[in-house]
Amino acid sequence: MDALPPPLLVLLSILSLQVGAAAAKILMVSSSAASIVFLRTAFAGIVLWFMVRPQVRQYTKTQWIHASLLGVVTVAMNLSFYAAIARLPLGIVMTVAFLGPFTVSLLASRRAIEFVWPILALAGVVLLSPIGAQKSFSVPGMAFAFSVAAGWASYLILTKRTTTMFSGTTGLALATAFGALVTMPLGLASSGKALLSLSLLTKGFAVSMLSTLIPLSLEFMVLKRMSPRTFGILVSVEPAVAALIGMVMLHEYLGARAWVALVLVSVAALGVTAQREYPRTS
Repeated sequence: MDALPPPLLVLLSILSLQVGAAAAKILMVSSSAASIVFLRTAFAGIVLWFMVRPQVRQYTKTQWIHASLLGVVTVAMNLSFYAAIARLPLGIVMTVAFLGPFTVSLLASRRAIEFVWPILALAGVVLLSPIGAQKSFSVPGMAFAFSVAAGWASYLILTKRTTTMFSGTTGLALATAFGALVTMPLGLASSGKALLSLSLLTKGFAVSMLSTLIPLSLEFMVLKRMSPRTFGILVSVEPAVAALIGMVMLHEYLGARAWVALVLVSVAALGVTAQREYPRTS
């Protein structure tokens, strides 16, 4: 992997994340979103725990509070994300969700030129509205998509604070483990004994690896060789990649307005990120 150029590793990370999302949407035909989030979080938590082996007795109350908050926000964001893609094409959900990190970066803006980007992003969101009766529009779906954006913004802020309190990925391991505990009752209530199905466990493990462990590992390697600013610029193509994955795996074909909206939001994110840095969600 070290021989591969960093931009290619970023693309592989994005592809893995979006293929995992598409696979989860396919899986939701026969399983609930809660059960998929539980399996994804639980498997990721187990792998991270064995990789990090956190010393749980050494952490302060403040550290535990931040790790648990991060776990809750991550779970809420994932539940909203799966609820959104169940109602809307993957590309549209990622376009709206990208407003989260976009807003975090924008809040640090000071120069007048930087406020051109929210105008572009707003134009993109307006194009995704039901004006003209788009077939792909869903009010609940858009509400969940905006919840993902809010969750992503909160995740970035909490991640920045949590990572300063722990070494390496310890904070992430604790947050993921706590998230698994939070989602366990939801997963059991929605699927019950079906969670023990070998087929569901296998598919849940695949979604977990594609959506969490593989992207995290690739990004860890990339950020050793690339600045967060450059990384953020490359990640701005994620809505477009999500739309293409949706077309290939889910046969979700977007109309002209949705593609224009996707481009506008991506350009706005690119513009903001070129001037500000922000971390990536898992």
